[in-house]
Amino acid sequence: MMIHGIDGLGVVTTAMAVLLLRALPVLAVALVSRGVGAGDRGVVLLLYAALAAWVGRLAPVHIERLAVLCAAFGYWIAAAAAFSALARVGAWRRAPAPVSFVAIAAVWLVVPAALLTGPARAAVVLAGVDGMLSIYSVARDGEPRRPLRDSLFFVFVDPTLVLSQRARRVEAPGLRLPAAARLLLGVAAVAGSVALALAAAPLLSSPPWLASGAAHYARVVAIAGAMALSFYAGHSGVASIQIALLSMLGYRAGERYRFPLAATSPRDFWRRWNVYLGQWLRCYVYIPCARSLGRRVPAPVPVAGALAVLAAFVACGVLHAGVQRLIHGRTPWTVVVAFVVHGCALIAWDGAARVFRARAGRGSAVSRAASRLLFIQFSLVMLLWLYPALAGA
Repeated sequence: MMIHGIDGLGVVTTAMAVLLLRALPVLAVALVSRGVGAGDRGVVLLLYAALAAWVGRLAPVHIERLAVLCAAFGYWIAAAAAFSALARVGAWRRAPAPVSFVAIAAVWLVVPAALLTGPARAAVVLAGVDGMLSIYSVARDGEPRRPLRDSLFFVFVDPTLVLSQRARRVEAPGLRLPAAARLLLGVAAVAGSVALALAAAPLLSSPPWLASGAAHYARVVAIAGAMALSFYAGHSGVASIQIALLSMLGYRAGERYRFPLAATSPRDFWRRWNVYLGQWLRCYVYIPCARSLGRRVPAPVPVAGALAVLAAFVACGVLHAGVQRLIHGRTPWTVVVAFVVHGCALIAWDGAARVFRARAGRGSAVSRAASRLLFIQFSLVMLLWLYPALAGA
């Protein structure tokens, strides 16, 4: 089925695959949780039956990819059990943090990626990134006597990435209407993201930003806007699915995306965009670097803080580039450079904002409006530069 050049069946299949991937671990937990009533268990079993019927109608290639993902989840459960056992004997605390991360990344992502090719490898890598970051948090921060089931829940169900900031149980499990509505909204957002990306793909066939003139500038803005909306809809849609499923289990997690398109500066943007990853980078890159540099670098505290910010952005760029390397077989160093540019822009922006506010008055509406306008232009340039690398173009 084609809808104005867009493969409608492919859009629906992608959205349902994302829902299936995120829902199956949560549904499994619901079946064995003590607080789930018989009626809710019946609904879960009906959902399993509906998903099984849907999977049975898929093309063989899609069924094969789902089977690969299921095998990958089995592998990750075994790896998580092994990593948790090492954490209980304190092995990870004795190892340097970079060594721990490389070892976990190699076992969690590099090994399965090396055994697969094409879309199956991409699916496994993308599905496993959050789990890799989460199991690293368990390895570094987990208590020696933490039950394995708690670690598995955090790694495969809770999306927050940092163990100390994990979701909290606030009420009994139940199929609540607000959570169900948000779940459907998340699925719709993922479908919209895929449709928008397919619609915008022909616009990327030629680089319009190399031309000049008002019409070309309008096309640049349209492409950047479509990319921004597609990225945001896809990421926030998955986050909404995860948060809604957690809510049905009775857990409350913080928001992952806090209206990032309303940001007025680089710092404001990174406080809103992918908060879970930002918290992970803060806990395991920024704070250790800031403490180490504060002790060793004979420089003022702001300099050490700025270097720690750059270290966090470099780590974020290397993480994104590494994922692309596993998927496409080549390293897009443009991604690393782009994140470094973002880090430098954040530091420079903060300094300029302090000077401007000191002259124009704290909280000046003029300074906020100027910052927003400049940040929009900066974001347009960064999107057009970064998107082809992230998309593997």
